[in-house]
Amino acid sequence: MGLSYADITLEPYGARMSLRLPAKGVAEHFNLPVKGDSPEPLAAFFAGKVEIINEDRACRPSPPALQPDEDPSRIRVDFVFACTEPVGENVGIYLYFFNEFGPNHSTLATIRRGQTVKEFVFTQKRTDFHLAPGLLAQAGSFLALGVEHIFTGYDHILFLVGLLVIWRGAMNIVKIVTSFTVAHSITLILAALSVVTLPSRLVESVIALSIAYVGIENIFVKEIRGRWRVAFLFGLMHGFGFAEVLREMGLPSRGLVLSLLSFNVGVEIGQLAIVAVCFPLIYYGSRQAYRTSLVRWASAAIFLMGLTWFIQRAFLGA
Repeated sequence: MGLSYADITLEPYGARMSLRLPAKGVAEHFNLPVKGDSPEPLAAFFAGKVEIINEDRACRPSPPALQPDEDPSRIRVDFVFACTEPVGENVGIYLYFFNEFGPNHSTLATIRRGQTVKEFVFTQKRTDFHLAPGLLAQAGSFLALGVEHIFTGYDHILFLVGLLVIWRGAMNIVKIVTSFTVAHSITLILAALSVVTLPSRLVESVIALSIAYVGIENIFVKEIRGRWRVAFLFGLMHGFGFAEVLREMGLPSRGLVLSLLSFNVGVEIGQLAIVAVCFPLIYYGSRQAYRTSLVRWASAAIFLMGLTWFIQRAFLGA
């Protein structure tokens, strides 16, 4: 199901919510209509899975309405909630559909009340939002999103592994990781703030191409020097990939810099965890008699995976 997006507006005596879901995922996994005017199966599915609690009382939901979305790859489900009491400061928003959508599903929510706009990332472990979480909670939400993004960004992981698979000493790993970090941090910030933007299809295709390049270089180049330069060059494009989720979500007006930096720190934490796992494996492999064959087979797999992704993204639009 990937990501869903929620736009929630709190009103004096109620709330409105638009939930944007991947149309293909809904159609395939839940047998729900992605077109047409019959919302009954959709209403049955979402019954009790979206709640707004105002002053300890549940607001009454209307049946969800299926609407067309400006993005043809998504459907929009609109909810209207009526509260018996004026919407005050004690408001909670609860989403309970993560068991069905899968543990890796996230809902990137924008919550509006008057001129105040807040952002929150709902996950299976964070199913509820309260009106005033504060900047610290907001930063924690974006940090967790950054960690999750790198752990589920298999193309980023494979690129990094491809750079490190040939053992050149611990200092070489430090140079590569530092160079990659600096590069993608620069473009992540520029892209997330819309200072520099590139087409998503171009970004994803070049990321796939970077994986294929590293794999083929590992096989055919005998003396690989200055690998940190390759990490920096392609790392710039990977930063645009990291920024895509933030650009789609929209960064908060309040705590903008803190949220952006928290997401980037989350990415770095996840990246360091991956390197920590790979480090002893690569070192152990470098000490074996079959290390050359091991590197070649691993690099061939990396090349084929990168090439497959490149063809899918550049020519098939997948």
